[in-house]
Amino acid sequence: MYLAGFSSDVNRWTLDTMARHHHTPHRQLLDELLSSNEGNRLQIGSVKTEEFKVPRVRYVQEATRNVISVAQLAYDIMVWLRCLSRHVAT
Repeated sequence: MYLAGFSSDVNRWTLDTMARHHHTPHRQLLDELLSSNEGNRLQIGSVKTEEFKVPRVRYVQEATRNVISVAQLAYDIMVWLRCLSRHVAT
């Protein structure tokens, strides 16, 4: 997965089946940066391009690469489908 407009090191994203959460060591990629309930230690934002938006990406300074979590994607899709089915049923 590549994000337009960023240098090649920042551009690289890995789909990871073992990761629990999306994360990046590149704070500059994150829009809407928020601190979580855990205080300032955990910062979460969204990565946006013209083609897509990945919500709930964690900033992890110690990380060595950008990661898209397959588990988090699957969970987000499940939640979206559940909400959609409730909306259609009403």
